Amino acid sequence: LRVSGKNQNSDLVSKEANVKVQLKSFLKVSNVEVNGDDDGELSLSDANKVKFGLKNEHTKDMKADSIKVTVTLLDDKNDEVVSEDLDLPDKLANGEDVEVTVELDLKNEDLDDNEYTLEITVEGKDTDSNTHKTTYTQTVKVDRSDEEVSISRADLTNSKLLCVSKTALYVTLKNNGDKDFDN
Repeated sequence: LRVSGKNQNSDLVSKEANVKVQLKSFLKVSNVEVNGDDDGELSLSDANKVKFGLKNEHTKDMKADSIKVTVTLLDDKNDEVVSEDLDLPDKLANGEDVEVTVELDLKNEDLDDNEYTLEITVEGKDTDSNTHKTTYTQTVKVDRSDEEVSISRADLTNSKLLCVSKTALYVTLKNNGDKDFDN
């Protein structure tokens, strides 16, 4: 940015400053569903499907090798709990709308809170190599029943069992419910 003018002595004065301009992103995220519902809840025992619409609202195509989708689950301190990346295989033509599905597996995560922030970030370059980035956030709840215990791991000490063999089974349990258990 260059500004020119005259000072009180009628001398020509000019000042310059660098200005960064952020382009409007023409990538739009819409119709977000978690496990088939707009208000869907996260499962701790099954894989979660996050489905959403992605539209190129630009008059130019988005390059196939540059469109990256990141779905992140954040806790109340904005720390990442889990994240999945996905590269779209085809170009996104101008005006095109596609459906994107990403799976989040939370079976081995220790999620103590009842609500998390789901963040969907889409970044891509158009045919002129301009970068477009958009971020969509939504609060999602965790599906907890009062009594939900899952087996997160099971191991046998001896993988081949014979009539005379002895083996031990080690099981790791995870309490996903709201209630505590003793013994």
